[in-house]
Amino acid sequence: MKIMIIIIILFNFSKLYSLYTIKPVKNLIVNHYYNIEINYDTNLFPKKVDNYVEFYFPYTNFNIVFLSGNFVNWEPNKIMMKKLGGKFLAKLKLDNGKNYQYKFVTPIGWMEDPNNPEVVDDSFAGFNSVLKIDKNGNILEPKIIKIFDRKSESKNFILFTRTNDIKNEYSCFVILSWCESIFNYLTNTLNIKEIYTNKIMIRYRKQKSSNASAVTVGNIVTFTYPSFNYSIVTHELTHILAKNSANIFLSEGLATYIGSEIPEDYSLELILKLNAIINKLRIYIPLNEIFKKSNFILDKNVSILYTESGAFFKFMFDNYNKENIMNFYYSGKIEDLNEKSFEELEYKFTNYINKFKIEYTNLK
Repeated sequence: MKIMIIIIILFNFSKLYSLYTIKPVKNLIVNHYYNIEINYDTNLFPKKVDNYVEFYFPYTNFNIVFLSGNFVNWEPNKIMMKKLGGKFLAKLKLDNGKNYQYKFVTPIGWMEDPNNPEVVDDSFAGFNSVLKIDKNGNILEPKIIKIFDRKSESKNFILFTRTNDIKNEYSCFVILSWCESIFNYLTNTLNIKEIYTNKIMIRYRKQKSSNASAVTVGNIVTFTYPSFNYSIVTHELTHILAKNSANIFLSEGLATYIGSEIPEDYSLELILKLNAIINKLRIYIPLNEIFKKSNFILDKNVSILYTESGAFFKFMFDNYNKENIMNFYYSGKIEDLNEKSFEELEYKFTNYINKFKIEYTNLK
């Protein structure tokens, strides 16, 4: 009973009301197409240059990107790509007469090549890109693999699904309706004034193995889950609409916090879990140490980093005004929070966490 009373006091019911009033958009027009065109930029498909194979990753909103594949036994950080203009570049010498599988390793996850339509299932929850080199050293044209057979479209979204996974077209209507509502909620919550003109593509397939994943490349969200997960979609949409911060901790923290609120408010759970990690496992990663990290996904404490980053944003939204928070998000400068030092900010954050002396029984 004591725990329930504490939770009730700490919840912000006005905020909860605004979240629970997200309703499906009325009169939403959804068009369905069963012949899906696969578009990719042939200029960014791997090519042979002076006996080297050049790989291109076309997004520079990350500080660091690696190339991995069966040519390096899938070691995640052996080949660092170089940022060159509007893309990352890696050059490799590869043997002729072989097929290769590869992925890009970014600070937020492993991604297939967005400009290579030939993929194979990676036996986890995603896809590997395929590159074929004939015995004469020529790179073969990719074979277009259609993973999805349904395309549904609304004002701001294109949803790619498989009829074996979502059989009912009305379900696609409901999904897109919710996505439009979340889109409106995020643009208002995050004070996003920029008009988003490119449609966001969501590629969903039902999880078949014990693994689940979600990753965003540009304006494309690809995720594999047992069912359509709105919290995951909200997390990834936050990355797209808010753009990434220069700091991975802030990028993932904002998305984790916002994703924990929709469709239900689990943001308090982030604090409780972090409190349990600190008190039971005696693990706490200082803020100034986290701010120096360039990659979450390869870190041994990846789950703790996500929990702490989300909890940090709950702390900020409970104690600072929204404008200052978003200025800090983009700049990474604590002065935008009107704080003088990391030590002062951390003191306030840890005191905030320590208020929640509640036994968290679901720590995994």
